[in-house]
This record gives sequence, structure tokens and C-alpha cells, in this order.
Amino acid sequence: IIDCGATQHFSPRHENFINFTEINPIPIKAANGKTMYATGHGDMKAFLPMGK
Repeated sequence: IIDCGATQHFSPRHENFINFTEINPIPIKAANGKTMYATGHGDMKAFLPMGK
């Protein structure tokens, strides 16, 4: 696993979440100036090369 230093990560794929809790949308401004919205939080499965 590469450590990018982020404390939280984002995914558009709800099927990868082990659990997911919807929240009121929270705007998040990206480095490119665009805004995206967090719509929930939860725990995700980690997919690694070679299935390990």
C-alpha cells in the first residue's frame, strides 16, 4: 500500500464499502478548484495487486 499521507479517502463506488452511512452533502474543494460533495462515510475494502 502506498501511503499518500491522506487521512481520508474518497470513492464513487458504493459497492466497495463494507458499511455506508449517508450524510447531508458536504462540499469539498479539490486542488484543481472544482467542488465535489461527500454524501456519506464508511469502511471500504482494500483491493491490492495480486489479490494480497
